[in-house]
Amino acid sequence: MKYGNYRRTTQNLPARGGQAQNNAEPFRVVLCGTRRSGGFRVVLRASEASMSRIGKHPIPIPQGVTVAVEHSLVVAQGPKGKLATPLPPELGAHTDGTVLMVMPKGSVTKRTKSLWGLTRMQIANAIAGVHSGFSKTLLLEGIGIRAQLEGTALVLSLGFSHPMRVEPPENISFSVEKNAVVVSGPDKQLVGQVAAKIRSMKKPEPYKGAGIHYADEHVRRKPGKKAAAVMK
Repeated sequence: MKYGNYRRTTQNLPARGGQAQNNAEPFRVVLCGTRRSGGFRVVLRASEASMSRIGKHPIPIPQGVTVAVEHSLVVAQGPKGKLATPLPPELGAHTDGTVLMVMPKGSVTKRTKSLWGLTRMQIANAIAGVHSGFSKTLLLEGIGIRAQLEGTALVLSLGFSHPMRVEPPENISFSVEKNAVVVSGPDKQLVGQVAAKIRSMKKPEPYKGAGIHYADEHVRRKPGKKAAAVMK
């Protein structure tokens, strides 16, 4: 038995003592409740519940970007590059040049619903990536912590016995501005992965904040020994 909270609905319900409308959507009965309440209630849910709330939305295709569906791949090409997103066997895609729709091929199962919204967002990110790209900004804080470019590679001085060298993957580029390192590229997942790898080389410590952290990251600070002694 599944536990959960469901919103009560009375849409398309027949009036008391009356008959249901001919064009009314079929409803299904779901037993639901919470562990705290210990009880169950009957909830009628429309068949539309089998639709994915994210996957059913069309993906707009901006100007300058071409999208093609090739067998089990959705290929997006634009000013920033070219990306191919694989389609699961349960899903298909079609486009008219202005929007792209991701729809299930057969009956909607639990696995189909779990992949539907995910696949739609991956394709939407690919289209946005080849059009405008993605970027992550890392800030370097602390004495002796700095970064510089050698060709396309990023060289980091992090206080170790040797500098750390990071080679950019395909379609990824680095730029250095004072104490900031910007990772940019069309693939949102790869940009985040490379930025996380750079951050892991010298995570910010909680006392003075020295290390590498994201520009929008809040580093929680701890009081030092002197501050703790004063507080006592």
